[in-house]
Amino acid sequence: MRTQDLQPLAVDSVWSPLSATIARVSALDSLLAAAVLPEPTADWRRISDLLDPTTQPVWFDDLLTQIMARYSLRERRTAAIFFFGSYAWYVTASAIASYLSDRRVPSIAVEDLAIRFDVHGDEPHIQVALLTPGFAALADDPAANEPMVTVCANLDELREQLRSQIETHMQVMISFLSSQVRLGQRGQWNMVADTCAEIGLWIGHQMGDQERACAEALSLIKVAGSPMRPSPTRYLTLSEGDRCETFRMRGSCCMYYKTPTTNNCSTCPLLSEDERIARLRTWMQRDHDHSHN
Repeated sequence: MRTQDLQPLAVDSVWSPLSATIARVSALDSLLAAAVLPEPTADWRRISDLLDPTTQPVWFDDLLTQIMARYSLRERRTAAIFFFGSYAWYVTASAIASYLSDRRVPSIAVEDLAIRFDVHGDEPHIQVALLTPGFAALADDPAANEPMVTVCANLDELREQLRSQIETHMQVMISFLSSQVRLGQRGQWNMVADTCAEIGLWIGHQMGDQERACAEALSLIKVAGSPMRPSPTRYLTLSEGDRCETFRMRGSCCMYYKTPTTNNCSTCPLLSEDERIARLRTWMQRDHDHSHN
């Protein structure tokens, strides 16, 4: 994924204790990075403004046109799925990472975030800016007495705060996309569940604590009553020779097979279980051979 052409993300180190958390998360991997900005500059767009009925068609039609041109797509619907896959990742990644690393949950309400786009890299890239210093944390957090901190009684309550924010934000965007290109909401919620699981797997790898991170991700998406729960998203651990690897098995199709040069992903739900496992084992063997050459 191309990041070098994007402007650096800014972190205000004085504005909020949350800034330190976001800096630590951003240092783990650029895919988890977010900006922390008291006031967005002109190159940022507030999500609440983008979803204003008077501005929706203009920016959205332009974005889909760019995505369709970039990937040689014929359908707006496919371009919208490309967009939503990236959107769900970048909006939720820093929040889930903050929870896993520091037990802090920043606000990702639509009115508290701004974004900017780049559709010219390997996939639609979205940068996210947090616009409020507030966050939820546990009572033993060093900043628990600060006025911008919402204290949760225990870890379950803090995780519920994170899940609620993800679902509230994604419901707004899912409703918007459904109205613009008639995307089914079930498929979009499956994509959100896939994203949360993939973020957990990725962060766990970066932090060296994959088992805990994956367990936390499953606790987010498998809650009774959650629109993410019906998704068949899950983890699969395979052994090949002396290697053991955990994969996120998708509950939704990302539609990248619609591009001229791309086949189905190895964990695509359109493939049979046997085919997915065979492809993953082949990848593990090739990766093993490559690392030993």
